[in-house]
Amino acid sequence: MKNQTCCFIGHSAISKKEYESIEYLFENEIVELINQGVYCFNTGAALGFDMLAAQTVLRLKETYPFIILDAVLHHKNNPTKGWSEKNAKKIQPYP
Repeated sequence: MKNQTCCFIGHSAISKKEYESIEYLFENEIVELINQGVYCFNTGAALGFDMLAAQTVLRLKETYPFIILDAVLHHKNNPTKGWSEKNAKKIQPYP
């Protein structure tokens, strides 16, 4: 499975300009990985790049329903600890 898994980690602070400039390129890279057989994606649960990665994989899951997103949580009982209420509302629990 290790050859079929991709892990993401990055900066927690991404400006809106940076986010917009890498979002499209990043999505294309994930699609390329899927086309190469990668189907399991792991990301942290921090704001910034981790959330960009998670949201991109979840969006692509609509087209590629077989892909998996695993979140590595830094707080077992409260993964959004220290986040603003606005940011915490962006993340919905995955059943």
